[in-house]
Amino acid sequence: MGVKKPLIVLAVFLLLLQTVFALEEIAPYNINIQEISNQIPAGGESEFKVDIKSNLNGIETIQFHPNELDLFPFSEFARSAIIEPSILSLKKGETKSINIKVRSLDSAVANKNHLTKIEGKSLTTSHKITIDLNTFVIAEKDLIQIIPKIPEVVVPGEINTIQINFKNRGNIEFDDLELYLSSEVWNKNSVISFSAFENKTEFFSMDLKPGTKSGDYTLSARLYKGKELKGESKTKFNIGTNPDIEEKEESKSGIFVKTVEIVSKNDGNAPVERTLDFEISFLNRIFTQTTPKAEVRNGKYFWEFTVEPGEEIIVKVTTDYRPGLIGLIVFAAFIGLLVYIFTRGVRIKKRVFKIRHPVHGDSEVKVMLHIKNRDNQEAHNIKVIDLIPNAVKLTHEYGTLKPEKAQQGARGIRLIWTLETLSPGEERIISYNAKVENNIIGSVYLPPASTQYINRKAKFVIHRSGSAEISQ
Repeated sequence: MGVKKPLIVLAVFLLLLQTVFALEEIAPYNINIQEISNQIPAGGESEFKVDIKSNLNGIETIQFHPNELDLFPFSEFARSAIIEPSILSLKKGETKSINIKVRSLDSAVANKNHLTKIEGKSLTTSHKITIDLNTFVIAEKDLIQIIPKIPEVVVPGEINTIQINFKNRGNIEFDDLELYLSSEVWNKNSVISFSAFENKTEFFSMDLKPGTKSGDYTLSARLYKGKELKGESKTKFNIGTNPDIEEKEESKSGIFVKTVEIVSKNDGNAPVERTLDFEISFLNRIFTQTTPKAEVRNGKYFWEFTVEPGEEIIVKVTTDYRPGLIGLIVFAAFIGLLVYIFTRGVRIKKRVFKIRHPVHGDSEVKVMLHIKNRDNQEAHNIKVIDLIPNAVKLTHEYGTLKPEKAQQGARGIRLIWTLETLSPGEERIISYNAKVENNIIGSVYLPPASTQYINRKAKFVIHRSGSAEISQ
């Protein structure tokens, strides 16, 4: 019993000693710094809220003041620091806050973090507090952050929407900032205002001419207040290819002379490979010259050429019977009569040309159906029918008129249009785009298109075009 009592006393002593050491290890204060605005321009004011919790027994009275070496003239950053309130009284476990505003010098170095120390001293004990406040000074030209969002590929000839996000990084209001958007192919000016720390989104329409050259460009965005730059950015963007071929056919006739001009004009910004055919009889070919020189295949003239952006190529077919003999003139007149008889009614021509798309694996073609009323009477309810074989796939891009029916069959898709009326001499053009896979060897032939209607003699009439060839 005499031995146990000293051991119990020693154990209690050690327990008390451990408790004292544990209490000494607890920090006297808990500090939490909230950055209300710590990114400012030179001459601006950063603001912080500091929460202080006392872990000490009794009532603590703490007085706060800035470190004099962190203020002008000893500091290159801070002009002044205001602490409200500058004195706090805290009970154990109680939390109170102080607000601190640090005003920077107009000459403060930009794009740099600056440290300002706030010191607190207990008026009741020997404890001290040091609060480190970091402020980042934003350069004048970076006050407004500009982030453009441009479509991955800008398409000329269409309206492309550009989204620009703005972020005011400072606690400053801006009225009537001048925005300048500029590039090698497009420019736009606007006026924008910002409240402090405001995020804003603006939308702009970039409309480019169809012939604008494809390639990479740079969009520069700049914000000015007077002559002072407040924000800027540079963004790369790409203008894609836009093949846009326009075809026009004109005929000029004189005494025993006829000239047909077929004009192919590329209003786009990419080269277009063109295949042109012109149907002509053997006898007419005897008296016909072409410019440029045509190749004769299957009783037709054929031309193959590339139309560059902005280029216009004119194909001339001139038929002149005057050098012929009198007998040939008579014979030619007879042939002309036959041609007139067999070309009456609503005729149809089918033409196809290839559009080159370097970024795609498949070849894309445009099919054009020329329908013309060569009779001297109006034609009504004309059905235009075209068959797309299985080797060719529709892209569902049509010109001025979409088909009213698209019927899938064993050999392909049959497209049907209805023209309500065609006046004498009136011509309509129907076009659509299709794709041909590059793994097909040789040429793909498109079957003839046809027109079907009932003529003025109540006779059901069908006219067919020639077939069209797609060279791979």
